[in-house]
Amino acid sequence: VADLGAGMLSMLELFMNGGGENERSKASMFNLIRNILGSSGNSDNQLTELEYFAYESNTNLLDGCKEKLWKLGFEEVTSNNWQLSLPNMKVTVHLLPKDFQNEQHPPESLDLIMGCCFADLFEPDQL
Repeated sequence: VADLGAGMLSMLELFMNGGGENERSKASMFNLIRNILGSSGNSDNQLTELEYFAYESNTNLLDGCKEKLWKLGFEEVTSNNWQLSLPNMKVTVHLLPKDFQNEQHPPESLDLIMGCCFADLFEPDQL
């Protein structure tokens, strides 16, 4: 997963925990993916590892991101790499203080590219 304009990791939190209230409540994406893969009946299709690449060019947000990761239960592995072990799944977050569009070597096998808002998907001069 690549999160473009990750800000304070609000999309990661929704991905992990879901959100909303009452009839607008949304399930965790982790649970939805597990349910979809598990419904196939094929044990080879289980979600056991997730890599989350959080791109945020505003380096002033980095300390806040690290605090959010601590609150979500992640442990720091290296300065910008964090891990969380859940039952039957390992989650790794890579905090990348740069703009995805300037990435020289993006991750090779991204299954999902997302942004919290539409503007995160474009250069400012393209808007």
